[in-house]
Amino acid sequence: MDEEIDAIYKAIRAHRVKGDAESGQEKMKTEPSPELKKLNRQLQDLEEGGERLDETIKTACLAYHYKFHPVWGKLFEAGFQESRFAKQVSTYACIYTTKASNLGMVSPERWFRTVRDSLPHDVYLALGLGGKR
Repeated sequence: MDEEIDAIYKAIRAHRVKGDAESGQEKMKTEPSPELKKLNRQLQDLEEGGERLDETIKTACLAYHYKFHPVWGKLFEAGFQESRFAKQVSTYACIYTTKASNLGMVSPERWFRTVRDSLPHDVYLALGLGGKR
């Protein structure tokens, strides 16, 4: 839509420049040509279509946001960015679960720690194959 509007603006500008050149740069008030009227009508239709589209998007966004918690809204997004809470979770989270309600009965004071993975040299040393120390 933006490209169409830009093209119409360019056509209107070109038409006005052409009209000024033909009239000898006279600044007389004359009736716009049928071509200029048509371009202005097209421009107006596109701008009205853009306004209707904006209104449709606004309504859809409001409906989308009402689907979340009435007070907290979307916990992991603030506008189009990740929320501070989401950043903290992604920085410090070490638990993977299929749904958050699995953690509903766990104390917030509980620490979850990952099991340390053993590296190949750890197994080698644990089996006593590492030689003398």
